[in-house]
Amino acid sequence: MVESPAKAKTIQSYLGNNFQVYATGGHIVDLPTYKLAVHVTKDFAIDKEIIPKKKKSVEAIIQKIQKADTIYVATDPDREGEAIAFDIKNLDPSLSAKKEWIRVGFREITEQTVQDKILNPDSFNDRIRQSQETRRILDRLFGYLVSPLLWKKIAQGLSAGRVQSVLLKWICEREKKILDFKPEEYFDIDALHLDKNNKLIKFSWLGGDIVSKPKVEFWKKLRIDPSKIDEKNSFPINDNFKIIDIQIKETSESPQSAFKTSTLQETAAKVLGFPPKKTMRLAQSLYEGIDLVGGKRTGLITYPRTDSTRISSKIVKSALSIIEAKLGKRYMGRESIAKSSNKIQDAHEAIRPTMLNLAPDDIKNSLSNDEFKLYDLIWKRFFASLSANRTGKKSTTKLEGLGENWKLEVFLELFDGYLRWYDRKSNDQVLPTWKIGDSVKIHEISIEVKFTEPPPRFNYASLIKKMESTGVGRPSTYSQSIEILSERKYIEWEKKFCKPTGLGSQVNLFLVQNFAEFLEDDFTKNLESDLDDIENGENSKSQVLEPFYQNLQTRIKNQNLSPVSKNLCPICEQGFVQRKKDRKGKLIAYCSRYPECEYGEYL
Repeated sequence: MVESPAKAKTIQSYLGNNFQVYATGGHIVDLPTYKLAVHVTKDFAIDKEIIPKKKKSVEAIIQKIQKADTIYVATDPDREGEAIAFDIKNLDPSLSAKKEWIRVGFREITEQTVQDKILNPDSFNDRIRQSQETRRILDRLFGYLVSPLLWKKIAQGLSAGRVQSVLLKWICEREKKILDFKPEEYFDIDALHLDKNNKLIKFSWLGGDIVSKPKVEFWKKLRIDPSKIDEKNSFPINDNFKIIDIQIKETSESPQSAFKTSTLQETAAKVLGFPPKKTMRLAQSLYEGIDLVGGKRTGLITYPRTDSTRISSKIVKSALSIIEAKLGKRYMGRESIAKSSNKIQDAHEAIRPTMLNLAPDDIKNSLSNDEFKLYDLIWKRFFASLSANRTGKKSTTKLEGLGENWKLEVFLELFDGYLRWYDRKSNDQVLPTWKIGDSVKIHEISIEVKFTEPPPRFNYASLIKKMESTGVGRPSTYSQSIEILSERKYIEWEKKFCKPTGLGSQVNLFLVQNFAEFLEDDFTKNLESDLDDIENGENSKSQVLEPFYQNLQTRIKNQNLSPVSKNLCPICEQGFVQRKKDRKGKLIAYCSRYPECEYGEYL
């Protein structure tokens, strides 16, 4: 029993006719949507029902169980997979008791690993299942108890999510910072020198943060009349600056670790422009199996939902041999990879190729364009992570002139190391040959007028990075949490950056005013830690759920919930919402502080 037809097809091709591999299509039972389905007075027992659209599938599963001698439950090797395994085993308890049940979790799907795992199976892990069930109950309690309050205070049909609401708060807080931001003028000041090859070299002024007042003081020192500055914001001089210090340091830059789920999503968003949902769909496809042209169907990467960056010693040795053969011995890197700090997921490995000799270009014709791009990203990152450091020299030269100090930094790459795996421009810099006390001819002072900028809006990569750094959510649910905010129309995307809608801002304002403690980063992070402790056997379901539920109930019952003012601008919270019709007669709501506040939407 597996979840997906693609995974079933791959595994069936390895096991032969003595096995029949069947896909459930994911979850087959769940909490019903029409009631809370959590018995808070009975140790938080839950009611599960067969998902309506899965009834025929469940009937087929039971028939197959009746005919089988042994059932191998090969759902994914994570919390959700363990929960599905438990549900399959308990569809018909009277029937299940008569069968032999074996749990296998494939961390990679190749012929050898599948056959090895059948002979050396895992065991059902109820602690992992309890951890997943606790998460499901936490989400159900928050959603089903808080959402009706949104219906009363804002509008029918709205919903609150335990993790998604924290993300929404971040996005709204960032938008408020952007709207409240007041730009300040500042200046980059450089002293320009032409070397003997007529190459322009810029020495940066070391005067610190340059805003309006320091600019005036600096010009006074130079005895420059600002009105005589040319249109390029520069003025010519004919002066010699003196070199007062030269520092040269050896540098060594280590490669990044092989991908885990969060770094894969973040990098794919940054480099390939893939939303997390797309990245995980493609990664799951590469994991479950691809029909190779002229070869067998096989899984190309290890399980893509992992918090670990660990790589087995056997794989490390094989990879180092390939690096030596392809690039030479000097490119071989570390021989041991430190274990992940996350004790739960360290049974997993990092995301890596299953067949190390299958270079992306070798199987390009077997993959879709997007599958190729993601496999290429994973394959290169894996080999780069085991390659030698990039080394170089960093030179820092300080000058004195016009009563001020100036600096020039140059990096000279001596050995590209792990960067050999990536397409990039070569480093053509050379270290300066000056000595302390030498004079450098300066022909111009350049002044570039700039303005401070507000913090950028979140994109997929920066949201995932913040979720990981704060411990909010789990990598396997990052993409789902972000997508839900879009589906609920709480956020919208502009040029790959997100901002809150008016509706999302109203929902956030209500939640922050009334349930602030539940939206704190540390509160949500600590809940994730509590779930890990359940998996470790250091905590129980009721110990986590009881205080959460009592806290939530107290907040709902004993305090006056603040309604969201229909007239207060949901974005800046300072102006008031006004309404007017556009040229086509459509009604628009907008902030009275417009254009200082950008809030505006069609009603």
